[in-house]
Amino acid sequence: GIIDYGIIGKITNQEQENFYNFFVKTFIENNIEESRNICIEKFLVKLNEDKKNDINMQELSKDITAVIRNMLDNTFDINPEFLYITNNKLYKHNLKLIEYFCKIEIALAISQCSTKFLSDKNMLSTTVEMFKKYYIE
Repeated sequence: GIIDYGIIGKITNQEQENFYNFFVKTFIENNIEESRNICIEKFLVKLNEDKKNDINMQELSKDITAVIRNMLDNTFDINPEFLYITNNKLYKHNLKLIEYFCKIEIALAISQCSTKFLSDKNMLSTTVEMFKKYYIE
């Protein structure tokens, strides 16, 4: 589980399934295309409802792919810089991450920082190893 200090609260079964699918496609299968598609379809909402939103899907896909690649290339490190870069890329498309995904992301970042402080290990890479060992095999 994730030590979330009460940040996540409650999420629906569908939200859990969406995050689970994203996690598996991203971290277990390294399927960036499917991961990107889940992100675009399930985790993005308009930032400003009043602003006309003509989304350039090719540019959005490129930006989301870059964010996912960056996360995977940096050994799954979710930190304030990662969140800042992600939001900057989304804001230019008048998009933001849906609230429940942000809560999960923040909880993961807190757990990541706590794990690094206590054991000098990467929480997400350890979680991926455990997931592959006990759930995939």
